[in-house]
Order: sequence, then structure tokens, then C-alpha cells
Amino acid sequence: MSVNDYLQSIMPEKEAPVQSYKIDQLSDEDVYALDLLEKVGADNITDEELEQAINNAKQNEALFKKTVEGLRKEYIRLQQDEEAQQANELAAKQEAAYRNFATSISNEIRGLNSFAGQDLELSNEDSEELAAFMLDLDENGTSAFGRALQDPSLFTKAAFWLLNED
Repeated sequence: MSVNDYLQSIMPEKEAPVQSYKIDQLSDEDVYALDLLEKVGADNITDEELEQAINNAKQNEALFKKTVEGLRKEYIRLQQDEEAQQANELAAKQEAAYRNFATSISNEIRGLNSFAGQDLELSNEDSEELAAFMLDLDENGTSAFGRALQDPSLFTKAAFWLLNED
């Protein structure tokens, strides 16, 4: 066995993260009470009435368990829907921010008419190539320019140029 094979064999395998749901933190009685409060309204039921409703429901233990199981599934679905909506909203905000950024980069490229004190005239092809270098993203969300700036040598050259352009 090679050293790498040995190291891989002793490394714990990464398990898929387990999704946790808020409803799983509640007891069956609390889930039943929560649902009753949602349906009736907290102002329309007393603690004694709530306790009595739970005790009455528990008279048929099998039905109570099935009811609570169904309620848990419904609350899990609601949490998943909410999380998906939040993820979609975040993605939409990120997309809008990226579009604004891309628009500003395109405007800067169109306005780039001098470089290092010299007049500059970019062809459409040059402008498109420059835009693609800065804006086309890979599967990790990184542009070719972003990847280039990961190289310490290129990063240093870019910083030097920005400091000493004139």
C-alpha cells in the first residue's frame, strides 16, 4: 500500500450532512399543540384547553402518533419551501448584483480609450475578449481573470502595474 493509499484508508469518510428541521426538536405533544395553536389561534385557547385537547388526542395513541407524524411531515415541507424560497431570493439578488457588475465592466471597456498615457482603440473582438476574460464564470463562479489573480506572480504584476501605471 502506498503512503497516499494508507492515509486515505485511515481518514474518516465524509458523510453527507444531515438536514435538521426545527420541528424535530419538539416533542410529539408540542407538535400537536403547535398545530392546534396555529389553527385556533393562541388567543382563542387556554392552556387548560390545550392540555385537554392533547390528552384527548392521546386516548388513541396510534392515531395520535399518525397525526403527529403527518404534522411533522407538513412542517418539514413548509421549512423546505421557506428555505428554497430564501435560496431563490439570494440567487436572484446575486444574479442582479452580477448583472450590475457586468454592465459596469462593459461600460468601462467601452470607455477605455487610453492606456499608460497612450491613445487606445479597441476592436469589437478585443472588447469582447477582455469582457470574457473578466466576466465569463466557470462552474465555481470564478472568471479567468479571478483564476489568474490566484497566481502570486500575476497578482504581484497587476499590483505593480496599478501602482506604477502612469
